[in-house]
Amino acid sequence: MSAGLLVGIELLLRFFAPQELVGTSVRGTHFSTADPALGMRYVPGAVWRFIHPEYQVTYTINSDGFRDAKRWSGEKPTGTLRVLLLGDSFTFGQGVEYEQTWPVLAERELEKQGLDVELVKAGMQGMDTRSELILMRRLMNRYQVDAVVLGFLINDLYSNISYAPNSEMEAPPPQLEEIQK
Repeated sequence: MSAGLLVGIELLLRFFAPQELVGTSVRGTHFSTADPALGMRYVPGAVWRFIHPEYQVTYTINSDGFRDAKRWSGEKPTGTLRVLLLGDSFTFGQGVEYEQTWPVLAERELEKQGLDVELVKAGMQGMDTRSELILMRRLMNRYQVDAVVLGFLINDLYSNISYAPNSEMEAPPPQLEEIQK
């Protein structure tokens, strides 16, 4: 009985008090666009304001197509450890301003400790482990990445579909090919 009551309340709330997410452009005509392998990607340079009953936030996408205040060159400074941060909406920082995301908080802490570490923030809403693998393979060589940190939540497994590389963009980087042999 109590489970039925909870389901009934949930349905009533969804019907009479829907929680809509409304996005308005600050800059750019689209926030995201289709990507044949990932499903979607962010439009470089887009700035959008989103209003939801639980939060109001502005997302700024850099010229690389990520929510990162920095644009990363392929040239990594000597002696610098460059880490690629991948993940879904939690790593992207859905619902919070940029300065409140865990990647930015981690970056500040590393700076406080005087460590020469660069964090490439490539979290994207809706990612699962399959799409994160594809994105990792696209970005490893481009950014001369030394390490990858995956922001993993259990729901990332639910939407996975079979993975089969079907383009050069999805081929493993040379480092992974050696590990796989």
